[in-house]
Amino acid sequence: MRKGISIAAAMGVIVLSLGAGRARGAEFHGSLGMRSEYDDNITLRPNNELGDYRLTLEPRLSLSQEKAGNSLLLSYTSRQRYHYEHSEQDTFRHTLSLAAESDPEKKISAALRLDDTYRFFLRDPRQLNQPVVVNNLAKGNNFSAVPSLRFRLGTSNRLILDYRYSNIFYENFPSGRDSQSHGASIAWERQLGEDALLSLRYGYVDLRFDQPLTQQFSGASGYEDNLAEVKLSWRLSPQADVQADYLQGRRDYDNGQNLDYATWQTQLALQLFQPTRLRLNYSQSLTNDVFGRSYKSRGFGADLSQEIGKRVTLLLEASSRRITYQRLNRNTSISKAGAGLRVQLGGKVSLQLNESFQDWSADPGDTSRKIYTSEVLLSHQVNEWFSCELRYVGIQSKSNFALNEYDVSRYSLSLRAAF
Repeated sequence: MRKGISIAAAMGVIVLSLGAGRARGAEFHGSLGMRSEYDDNITLRPNNELGDYRLTLEPRLSLSQEKAGNSLLLSYTSRQRYHYEHSEQDTFRHTLSLAAESDPEKKISAALRLDDTYRFFLRDPRQLNQPVVVNNLAKGNNFSAVPSLRFRLGTSNRLILDYRYSNIFYENFPSGRDSQSHGASIAWERQLGEDALLSLRYGYVDLRFDQPLTQQFSGASGYEDNLAEVKLSWRLSPQADVQADYLQGRRDYDNGQNLDYATWQTQLALQLFQPTRLRLNYSQSLTNDVFGRSYKSRGFGADLSQEIGKRVTLLLEASSRRITYQRLNRNTSISKAGAGLRVQLGGKVSLQLNESFQDWSADPGDTSRKIYTSEVLLSHQVNEWFSCELRYVGIQSKSNFALNEYDVSRYSLSLRAAF
């Protein structure tokens, strides 16, 4: 088995997509992905790094059927990661999903989604830094169910009711908390002419843990959440689209503590002229609690697409976000920035360069950190059945806390075949 992993690691990533087949009115789809890479510091050590080959298997199976506007989809996905020399780092995840929906064009329609995920993961991926590794693997399961009803009220209005249930539990993971949550929401959507859609939503969530929360909430073991949200999508002209989303809520803990939060997001897309498209987005959030702790976030983003002739497309992306929060008379700020360049040649060859930076600044005596990430991706679509991809990722972390000082380089070669 380990020999096979080593060969696959040298080969790179191979993805096999099975063609869709039709039997008794149902469609079956299957795919198998095999990803391998070399990581020269799998445990993010500041020194005496451990390098290893990794192989990731990602099979997917789905069975779907559609009849008279009604649809049913049953799917299974899995992700299994194996290491050549350090099998104690191996992990896996399995997810089984069911989605069913009645004809949405009828006056009353219904939908149901069930998801069940089982995973085997590392409590601390960096525990190999210690002389002895004991019970580092943990298990977890997450089940969720979301039934909903939709009512069409005339030609311009729709009412949506849904209920959400979630159950999460862990094994051998002390810092994780088993929990159950119940929630419901009601939403009203109105079509404003042909170019705008307005949505109003109110939601309620009740979440309970099997053990108290952290000390800052003085032993609270659950909370109730009430929130309201407004969304607007508006096509201003054939060259401009705008989207806006505002959400405000209050969380009440069962020990009498509470916090208020609000988020605002906007996005503007402009077709400047035929070969050029510009998209801008802005978001901000604010959270306050009874202890005077505050959390603020603000971000900007932009991407520009430019066609150069018939065979070359240039895509530029840039984003910036700043987060600040205060707690226990201490101040912390996080700045994030990123930029990307993608050049598409004739629809078959593309070169992509990405750079990102994070700066965690805190009061003297607290942990500060700077993270630099670089990525280079070269891909070639040989034909409709076969493609190849070469990728490099480099991460450098600098900090006044020794354990957060590390460098990582990852290399992968990918092949993709479909039939």
